[in-house]
Amino acid sequence: MSDREIEGSIARVSLPMSNQRRGRIVLTVAGARTQMTAAPIDPLDDGKAIEAGARVIIVRIEGGVALVTRLDPELE
Repeated sequence: MSDREIEGSIARVSLPMSNQRRGRIVLTVAGARTQMTAAPIDPLDDGKAIEAGARVIIVRIEGGVALVTRLDPELE
């Protein structure tokens, strides 16, 4: 699966991430569980980490890193 096909996918955070620290996400790609390094696409306004277990949307992939944003709870 290409980066473009992964963009827009929903993933779950397995290792918390913050403005200063990359984390990890887990998603299912072509029926297989996949882990990726991830970072917030925009600075986190509240300064809080995106915690393990949170759901995120993959906005784009850059240099093998998934740039993500928190999933709006109303969209779940």
